[in-house]
Amino acid sequence: MQAASPLAFWWLDPATVYALGLALIAAVYIGFAVADGRPTVIVVESAVAAIFVVLAAAGVTGSAWLLVLGFTGHGLKDLWQHRSHYVANTRWWPPFCLIVDWVVAAVILVLIIVSIHFHRAMLETCGSRGGPYPPDDLEALKQGRRVNAGRKGTTRAHRSSWSCRG
Repeated sequence: MQAASPLAFWWLDPATVYALGLALIAAVYIGFAVADGRPTVIVVESAVAAIFVVLAAAGVTGSAWLLVLGFTGHGLKDLWQHRSHYVANTRWWPPFCLIVDWVVAAVILVLIIVSIHFHRAMLETCGSRGGPYPPDDLEALKQGRRVNAGRKGTTRAHRSSWSCRG
């Protein structure tokens, strides 16, 4: 469900939807920490959630690789939580969340590999300034088609994580 969430919010950039998901699932542990009741746990979980929120915010306009990093990192945090039981009464949640996080990270990774564009809104703001894409590529991106397929000098990571530069 989380991996397909951009389909439910088609008017938003996929990067925005995935970033919101990352921020929300990071904040779930704050709720568990409050239920745990120990002030130290609440502070630690709030600080960890803040790190994921900042990473998610950077992923809205930055490279899609930041979102892969965020979901993978949160999955590792879930694995640590499952092994350490730092927050009380979360026995079932960490393994579930770990699987969701890593599936979403894998889906984003596949989308990067097949050159899905994560920042449609930047086409209008950057394309008119003569960004790195020629006009025919901008039209293809606006229509959601692949661009630069096999063109010398570009990489898949460059195409999928393009943002305004220069």
